[in-house]
Amino acid sequence: MELSEPSWVDEADRRLGPRQSQRWLSAGSCIGRAGTRPKTNGSDRFVRYNARLRPEERSLVHGLREVRSLTASLELPAPVAERAAYWFRTATSKGLLNGRSIEAMCAGVMYIAARERELPITKATVAERSPISEDRIRGHVGVLQAQLSVSIKPATPQEFLPKLASELSIADSHERQARELLEAAVEANVHVGKHPAGVAGAAIYTTATNSGRQLTQTEVAEAAGVSSITICRRHQQLQNYSSEETSGSAETVPST
Repeated sequence: MELSEPSWVDEADRRLGPRQSQRWLSAGSCIGRAGTRPKTNGSDRFVRYNARLRPEERSLVHGLREVRSLTASLELPAPVAERAAYWFRTATSKGLLNGRSIEAMCAGVMYIAARERELPITKATVAERSPISEDRIRGHVGVLQAQLSVSIKPATPQEFLPKLASELSIADSHERQARELLEAAVEANVHVGKHPAGVAGAAIYTTATNSGRQLTQTEVAEAAGVSSITICRRHQQLQNYSSEETSGSAETVPST
């Protein structure tokens, strides 16, 4: 059997550390010749390193650090973080940071990256883990979509159903019924203009209570990140699409 020679890479092109990633300013560290490493402590090296960065590079370092922090806080997978870092780099290169908050831009790209993969996440969820309000995140998402031609599909209630069912310890049979209820409601466009997690939560509440499961609107609302009033109103709307008879145990408030 013929053996191939190992590939040879010029010393100047060899790198150590992790593979190239969008989440870091540079990928890996070049192997230097003996005696070239500065004999300073870690703090001194960071100070000297930051002093060499141009203003736009400092913004990039700050933003990528925020992207990594948000990723960890939101417990999102690495591919989403890579995509968010890519969008932040693109926004920086297009000058979109001028006059705008780095943290708000990071929150915006994180939301976009998650929604591109159709993950069940809302702007409110990102705001809970960020110093930026939901309204500001919404505004920055709009800027990114307009300036970078980013296209993301609106979230659907079905995307939030598995996560909510798991958090509320809903039986598989009730989750299937809730999915069927959502499919009927979505087909009738009941979900349009409504918080998708709120609609999904209301579907779980409707099917569970109609089957005799003791579940309160407050419990569902906390899991969905909406108010109990929202769950109540969506529940009243979804009752029209439920194949089960109302158990009468539902809490009610005046509709608006």
